[in-house]
Amino acid sequence: RAPVRLVVQEQGAEGEQAVIDVSDTGAGVPDTQREALTQAFARGEAARGTPGTGLGLAIVARVVSRMGGTLAFDRQAGRHVVRVKLPRHT
Repeated sequence: RAPVRLVVQEQGAEGEQAVIDVSDTGAGVPDTQREALTQAFARGEAARGTPGTGLGLAIVARVVSRMGGTLAFDRQAGRHVVRVKLPRHT
């Protein structure tokens, strides 16, 4: 749910990671569904009846993995957060 917020920042003493947070005020992803929703064509219960193919998180998870990063779900200050951490390549 709106408003959607995007925050990009460096993390670590020398900025060795890029951290990308995308958050909204929606209900979030239940713990029991988080891993499954990173599989192709998987859709959560809240997405039923809305347009989509269930590929978004699967694509993000694969790209992040191939880049040596991590994908995580969190809840902060009443917001649902999807966090991507990527190593800095020099």
